[in-house]
Amino acid sequence: FMQQVKASLDNINADEIAILARNGKAKGTMAPSPFSFKLEGIFQLYDKRDVQFVWPQTVSAFLKKKGCLLSSEKKYQEDAFRLAYYLLNK
Repeated sequence: FMQQVKASLDNINADEIAILARNGKAKGTMAPSPFSFKLEGIFQLYDKRDVQFVWPQTVSAFLKKKGCLLSSEKKYQEDAFRLAYYLLNK
């Protein structure tokens, strides 16, 4: 699986790779799952680009200051969309 992820990242050839940082102490529906931590670990092992963590507060402050005229199509895409918008416009 890790080789497939790395091959996909090679294929995409992104300028930056970022993971939205999460509070490991969150509980309930907002609690991070062990599976997602493993996925994040696989992305961190990619050695052709630096992988950065971006705090949600950083993205929110940026969007509040600069604004965002676009919106994601689906609710579940919102965090990823906001992070991508931040990375493209910072």
